[in-house]
Amino acid sequence: MRWAHADFQNAYEEAQVWQEYCGDQIRNRFGLDVYVTPKQIAKTVFEAPEYKQQQDILVEGLLVEVKGRREAFDSVESFPFGDPYTERVNRWNEKNEKPICYVLISKPTGFMMWLDTERSFPSWYVIEDAYHSVHDAYYTTYACPLSFFKPLDGSFRSFIERSIVRSLCLDQ
Repeated sequence: MRWAHADFQNAYEEAQVWQEYCGDQIRNRFGLDVYVTPKQIAKTVFEAPEYKQQQDILVEGLLVEVKGRREAFDSVESFPFGDPYTERVNRWNEKNEKPICYVLISKPTGFMMWLDTERSFPSWYVIEDAYHSVHDAYYTTYACPLSFFKPLDGSFRSFIERSIVRSLCLDQ
């Protein structure tokens, strides 16, 4: 299958919907300040690299990456594969600002689980030629052991609060 401009635009629009869903859930469950970054869609696939520094959501000013998944799961334990893909290696390396965490959402169920990137990154490993069904393409991708993921519950709010304190200490 060829990755056409319409597919590219649809993927960006769908990503925006799930970022808004995630932001709404975090705001409503935990009372945290959330800003969902409006996506700017490149006119063509060839202009896409200009947009690679776009951010998904900011929670209390901290960068959070949101990944929607087509698979149905309603708990961390029911994730249907071994270890989740976190990010394509080239995308991670190109990021000027690394997200403090990733939130994976099951699109069929709405279940969300999250991953602390700083704590888990040393355990990420590379998968060569990992298949990405959305693009119908293979990429070199990072995966992270499922054991690092947690359901989006009170532990997420505590993590954000600790991250705020840590960033304030680093700024001084």
